[in-house]
Amino acid sequence: MNLFNIIYVNFRNLHGIELNLFDKPFYHNGIEEISLINSDLRFTINGKSVKTCSDITSVQNGTFKSASLFQIRLANAPFILFGCRFPLKICPLVFSNSKIRYFKIVDLVDTFYKKNLLKFSNNETWNNLNSDIKSLTIFNSENIALDTAFLNPSVFENLQRIYIYCTLSSISLDLFASLKSLFEIIFQTIHFRKLIHRNGIEWIKGINRGLHVNLSNLTDFIDNFNSGRYVSLF
Repeated sequence: MNLFNIIYVNFRNLHGIELNLFDKPFYHNGIEEISLINSDLRFTINGKSVKTCSDITSVQNGTFKSASLFQIRLANAPFILFGCRFPLKICPLVFSNSKIRYFKIVDLVDTFYKKNLLKFSNNETWNNLNSDIKSLTIFNSENIALDTAFLNPSVFENLQRIYIYCTLSSISLDLFASLKSLFEIIFQTIHFRKLIHRNGIEWIKGINRGLHVNLSNLTDFIDNFNSGRYVSLF
């Protein structure tokens, strides 16, 4: 690739994002990164504030066919939320037709003195949302709960890997049943140790629930190797 054609797209200090920004999702092979920095993730559609999913579906007759920054198709480039604020829960329809291979979220926090969390407005299943996010990295964050309010099953239906560079407060026991494509969670060792000390290992029992493998049978082990989910440390 010609270095002069490489594009880093950084949006700083946005007060909101218009969902009806483009007519349709589009792909640009020169984009190496899209970042939203120190911005408010408030959404509008045709200039009107979006507070619930019905604010979107009522405008577009029950569907969502337009495109915003989240519908810019990225082949191998990361989409980063850096120091962004989440004043409202986000409707899953915001990620309709998204294609993000590397989604990174930086600076989430949930403490008694500060709360800034990405949460979705409901946990219901949105058929044909067509969200395609392959990996999620959570970095420089504090006391985060991994549950379906954060990792909405429709938005992250194709999620394969989660990278944890932060302290977690908990992992929901039903998370793995909801994220059917997930096969690996990668922890920094120090954060894994803190989670185990705080919450025990009950959540680990849910990772491969329903998978039965005879570990003394090499053939059975090999046949089921790619069906398992894994916890990796570094």
